[in-house]
Amino acid sequence: IEDFLDGASCDEIIEAAKEKGTERSPVAYAGWTTDIKDLLGLAATGPVTWAAIIAAWAEAQGDEDASVLGLVLHSIRNYAILFVAAAAAIAAFTKIRADGLQELRTSTSTTLDDMARSGPRNFVLNAARLFGPS
Repeated sequence: IEDFLDGASCDEIIEAAKEKGTERSPVAYAGWTTDIKDLLGLAATGPVTWAAIIAAWAEAQGDEDASVLGLVLHSIRNYAILFVAAAAAIAAFTKIRADGLQELRTSTSTTLDDMARSGPRNFVLNAARLFGPS
């Protein structure tokens, strides 16, 4: 925005930022809750279910006393174990993905909260004017 700040205000903001120091700008992974929900839904209705059923069937092989109830109970137990494992893997995947996004960030930033200085104060006042009267 042309002429948003005068030169003195810019210089004061730059000097204040140098004094305070900068750090890598944060990244917001906005869709992480949707990703977890979708991945859990896929896991629960697909691989977790099939693995639980196949594992229960394999456990019942060679067992002369195997019953349908026993097969169902083994399937439920297997499902619970596999679902917890899938949830942990999905949470780890999501964390790795968020960390990877943060590593891609190359900009740095700082906060200037000393409104006694004219540079930051002029910045805030001019930014407020962009939004019109309140």
